[in-house]
Amino acid sequence: MEIVKVKELTNPILKLALKINMKTEFKRYNLTSIITNKQDKILSVGINSYTKTHPLQAKFAEKFKNYSKIYLHSEIDAISKCRSVPYRIYVVRTNKQGKIASAKPCPICEYALDSVGIKEIFHT
Repeated sequence: MEIVKVKELTNPILKLALKINMKTEFKRYNLTSIITNKQDKILSVGINSYTKTHPLQAKFAEKFKNYSKIYLHSEIDAISKCRSVPYRIYVVRTNKQGKIASAKPCPICEYALDSVGIKEIFHT
């Protein structure tokens, strides 16, 4: 699995993720993930939540014995909505000022992404 930190949002999918991210209800940090196939066709979109969870999130958090990570991460949300074979994921994070921040997936999400066959991760 290749993980690439993107410094400029030149890719149209990253630009779309940022646009979706800026329209979500503000939280401590807003994260948006978009899963695509090998041809970059969008398969699913996920956003993080500080109030909701998903059984998949709980499963991966328990595997790492990190029970504080039960709230839904955008990567897991995108995985749970994906109904086709995924290839890559784009992850964008903004802070409360709307500035782009680091969105490198946490170890739980990296494991989850690898387990569903994601080959490339692009993050801000």
